[in-house]
Amino acid sequence: MSSAIEILPAINSLRQLDSVFIYSIEEKDENFLDKYSKIIGIFDQQIDLFRSIEENTDLAIKQVESFKFYEKNQKSTRELSKESGSFLWLRLFKDIVLKLPHDEQSKQEMIEKLNEIYRNNNRQLKLIGNFKNEYKSEDAIQWYTGQPFLYKQLNRALCTEDIELLYKFRYFISDLSKNLSNEYEILKDSFDSKITFYRGKLISTNGYLSTSLSKDVALQFADKSTNTETSIIFEIECDLGKTNTVTMASIAHYSKHSDEQEVLFDSDAAFEILSVEKIHL
Repeated sequence: MSSAIEILPAINSLRQLDSVFIYSIEEKDENFLDKYSKIIGIFDQQIDLFRSIEENTDLAIKQVESFKFYEKNQKSTRELSKESGSFLWLRLFKDIVLKLPHDEQSKQEMIEKLNEIYRNNNRQLKLIGNFKNEYKSEDAIQWYTGQPFLYKQLNRALCTEDIELLYKFRYFISDLSKNLSNEYEILKDSFDSKITFYRGKLISTNGYLSTSLSKDVALQFADKSTNTETSIIFEIECDLGKTNTVTMASIAHYSKHSDEQEVLFDSDAAFEILSVEKIHL
């Protein structure tokens, strides 16, 4: 654990670092889990460590493959092809979720699944317990932006198109979509007709899309390209007077990092690519 004490303060703040795994045969120090949110867990058994790394690596690979592009000239029955079907199923799933019973049973199923996923992480189990006791439907956005156990697993299910896991999250998905719709109405009254967002990352997923009103913030997330990866900045222009099929919400006032000027798009957002140009980041 001594080496972790020296390394963690230097690397935990790196935006490009997603997860940290600690292997130690010494006594576990749970204070690490409270202080550094990117720690997946502290493991004293190699088999548990390997399983956790494998699960998270598999997720990362699937996320790279999850950004879908659809041909502009796809019309009529071609829209129901195998390729575009992966987009349509998400919209259909969300429509169904909004019609399903929103009760304590669906909430409990979600909590039980989260407890199973984080069974080796006492810090996250404690936060899940807080969620169980304190969560209110009108606070869905705050919980999504503030708790990794929610946004990581929810976007994991979306990126991998895991229907079973998504069904377990139906209680929260319903609340989050309704909250975003309400905030979208406020957003339309707060800005002029057209608004521009920025998205910077080495990869992008088909889950809930986090963007920023600030290009500088997106550039920080994008970092520099490497020999094997290319950084991309998405400039998204939305005409609020004409956009009826995409839901987004300004959530800076809910986030711990309000200076990032975050705008969150609902999970079924789709965009038309107008142009691509090479720039030097």
